[in-house]
Amino acid sequence: MITWKSAALSAWPAIYLSVGCLAVLPSQLAAQETGQSSDQQSARSPTDPIRYITPTDLENAMSLIQGADVVVEQSENGFSITLPSGIEADARLQNCEDQSTYRNCRTVSLIINMFNPGGRDRAQLLEIVNGLNKRDINGRFFLNDNDHIIARFAFIASGNETLRQLAYKVISWEGTTKLAIQSLYPDEE
Repeated sequence: MITWKSAALSAWPAIYLSVGCLAVLPSQLAAQETGQSSDQQSARSPTDPIRYITPTDLENAMSLIQGADVVVEQSENGFSITLPSGIEADARLQNCEDQSTYRNCRTVSLIINMFNPGGRDRAQLLEIVNGLNKRDINGRFFLNDNDHIIARFAFIASGNETLRQLAYKVISWEGTTKLAIQSLYPDEE
């Protein structure tokens, strides 16, 4: 699951995404290098529609976020992403024809474990989760069996979205999640 670095929460860059048109991605078409079929190839530019999401697409979308280094690393269950605010998320490519090779994946799922803010029983935590879900349209909040509040965002590649739109949606979700963390842990700022 995900953790956050409280010291980094105050370092919130004002501008995240480049306004200009980006023509070249940092990782150039890994699909061609690995011999993937044309329907599995990574998006060629930030404005190309995404039918399937590859690990390269995930890295390229995160590279569009400006203002801080966004770190994407392979992990045991997918990928670990450190967002500009210092929030760390687990990322998983899902709905794949072949999960072991990430072939034709349709969904990126980001998960953050906000833990148990302490001093609250399960009923109070459920009330908090329900309140967060009422005000957030970018993702969902859940309460797991360990009374940890979990934030989850899912992006589905339908062929109409682009890498730039994925990056914008991640930043929007990160902002909502950051506000939720600050409301749960007001003494950490």
